[in-house]
Amino acid sequence: MAIFVTLFAATEGELDRIFPGWPKPPEAPTLVRVDDPDTGEERTEKRWVPEGEVSASLLLADPQSAAEVMAPVLEPESEYERHMEERAPRVLRTLPHACLKHLFGRHLDALASLLLGRPIEARPARVTPDGFPIDRLAQEGMVALSRMSPTDLPQLAERWARGPAKGFEGQADALWALRRVHALAVLCTGTVQRSLCLWIES
Repeated sequence: MAIFVTLFAATEGELDRIFPGWPKPPEAPTLVRVDDPDTGEERTEKRWVPEGEVSASLLLADPQSAAEVMAPVLEPESEYERHMEERAPRVLRTLPHACLKHLFGRHLDALASLLLGRPIEARPARVTPDGFPIDRLAQEGMVALSRMSPTDLPQLAERWARGPAKGFEGQADALWALRRVHALAVLCTGTVQRSLCLWIES
């Protein structure tokens, strides 16, 4: 089953408005023991568990109070893409955004690692009390991507698709996603500082 995601560009103030009460993560993740959903065996996993007690509602802000919806950063090319756009939370579509599928935080970290030439594990934008993140593309990686020419994206997409973050259906699928990440990265590095964040449909 397809897992739809919304990649969106937001300032710190916009994150506070859209995720009211969601805590910021600690400076470093914590190792916790979890049951692997595939094997049932216990394994160790990094979680960005916030300090202290969190009592706020971990829901998105009321979508009816949101501003006017924006068009996605690149226009949908098919009915399926329009379907993804319609499913995305309305409040996130009031910001610069792109709707994709099967893109996760590990893909953003892998992309930043390729761009910067070293392993990257970006600190999330916000977290839930048990440490599940609103992931984002590392700021340095976002700046590096924004400076790339669109003509260089196919080569980067090929390396991204072959990387450790599995999930792409070949280079064409990775390039389709990368063009949208690139377009948003260009918007994020303007005069207003924004983070490029990821919402995964639950």
